[in-house]
Amino acid sequence: MGGLRLSFANKPVFDSRVRSEEVRPAEKILGYLVGPVGPALVNSVLASYLNVFYTDVLGLTLLWGGLFLLIFPIVSKVANAVVNL
Repeated sequence: MGGLRLSFANKPVFDSRVRSEEVRPAEKILGYLVGPVGPALVNSVLASYLNVFYTDVLGLTLLWGGLFLLIFPIVSKVANAVVNL
């Protein structure tokens, strides 16, 4: 079983070492276009579930007449930007 896994991981498609100075167009497409799609998709799905949790479970639509749901994401992004500096 261990030999099968090792031979599978040694295929050229899994070799990520950089061998040249220039970046090929296929690498640019994969790295800059296709690569970020997964995290963006996960982020949007989790954000939609978080919004449902805020409204249905916590009942935050009643807090400040629903203004909390507008202000909280903005404040959290600003705090995130300041902390990441």
